[in-house]
Amino acid sequence: MRYRFALFGIDLDIVYRDFAPIDSLNQSAGRCNRNGIRGQGMVKLFHTGKDQFIYDATLRDLTRQVLKKYPAIIEEKDLYNLNREYAVAVRQAVANQADVSQKLITAMKRLDLEEVNKGFKLIEEDNRSYNVFIAYNAEAKATWQQYRNCMKLEEGFARKRAIKKLTPALLQYVTRFPKKHYEPPTDKTHQFIINEPNWELYYDLQTGFILPENSTTVIL
Repeated sequence: MRYRFALFGIDLDIVYRDFAPIDSLNQSAGRCNRNGIRGQGMVKLFHTGKDQFIYDATLRDLTRQVLKKYPAIIEEKDLYNLNREYAVAVRQAVANQADVSQKLITAMKRLDLEEVNKGFKLIEEDNRSYNVFIAYNAEAKATWQQYRNCMKLEEGFARKRAIKKLTPALLQYVTRFPKKHYEPPTDKTHQFIINEPNWELYYDLQTGFILPENSTTVIL
């Protein structure tokens, strides 16, 4: 691959990028032919599955939905419309979530239990998931132990700083288990990240979450 050192960073003729939300793809694409020296640059997008450990599921799903509307090779002239569609989809998703939450709060204040029940069913059907830590090797287990040590820190700001520093390493081993197909131990349902000791029963490192045989759901 040819590369050049531009005034404020690296300028590449070809960029190879793993799948990510469109805003992150834009950032990587900005490294491609940024000076316009060699004519047309190229960004090649591939998918290893690692994006699920890093990026929000909703943003990943919206990116897939938008990209499906375009051909395999997307010209630069189409990027404005692509990004506009993505921005509209993100705003709509945020508005929908806010609307559902507000309706639930209002129903709770009125003690409208029937409406509250409907609202929680809607959330449950909205592909909610648990963040699950996959301790599949010694490095992952060591990282989880570091996380536990961080959580034991009594001083709040120190605990937050330690967890923030550890987060990039921690997220390498975190994936999402759909709530409708996975029931964590009762003493762990309140935790932000669940360390599932029997993760092999639910997750395959090559294919992802293992769905029940009678399920027709697709986990992307």
